[in-house]
Amino acid sequence: MRAGLLERSGVIAQPVAAAGYAAAVLAEPSLLSYWRLGEAAGVTMEDSKGAVDGTRSGGLLGEPGLVDDADTAWKATADADYIDFGAVYGFPTGDEFTVEMVLKPTAIIGNRPLIGRHNGANQGWMLIVDSGTGVIDFFTDTAYAPQFPAGTIQAGVRVHLAAVLGPGLQKRAYKNGSLVAGPLLSAGTTVPAGSVLHLGAIPAYGVGLPSVYDELAIYGAPLDAATLLDHAEKAGLA
Repeated sequence: MRAGLLERSGVIAQPVAAAGYAAAVLAEPSLLSYWRLGEAAGVTMEDSKGAVDGTRSGGLLGEPGLVDDADTAWKATADADYIDFGAVYGFPTGDEFTVEMVLKPTAIIGNRPLIGRHNGANQGWMLIVDSGTGVIDFFTDTAYAPQFPAGTIQAGVRVHLAAVLGPGLQKRAYKNGSLVAGPLLSAGTTVPAGSVLHLGAIPAYGVGLPSVYDELAIYGAPLDAATLLDHAEKAGLA
């Protein structure tokens, strides 16, 4: 059962307490959406905040979760697997935000998006694997920096990632709770007309990275280093 939901079978209807990682994410005042990706069946991926449910296209449900609780994860097994969240979280220039997830790639392949709202023509934002060395670009419009450094992701290894856009268009990249790139002045973000937010493959851009994806969260503010370290620690990754 997913944290925070109720058991509807029989006569029992007791709240399920969110485990340490989930509880920390849900406690953040700036949280916009949080997808635990722990569904057992179907194509709807529920937002624990109740704001924006996603629609799954491909991949496998019920993969072992990547944080220390009983919740499961979603695995993209093919190039075109993705979850579509609709036309949300475009974050035009001036908006501040944080994107956070736990990831376990099954392969490291360059030019593969992880998540973003992008139109394939240098508009929007995304996290994209730059090369087979495990570099990840935090892309906004025409600016591909800052880059998570080589070795940030490795096949078969869990990692907690966070990309932060803060005041003054300053971007920061965190791995397992540690700052690994930035602050760096960013280009602004143009919200691409007709684009949607995707996890995994971004059809307008290209194929995605085969990987287990878990605990995707988007915040409407820049999370600070102490908060991200706390989350990484609760995931058992710091």
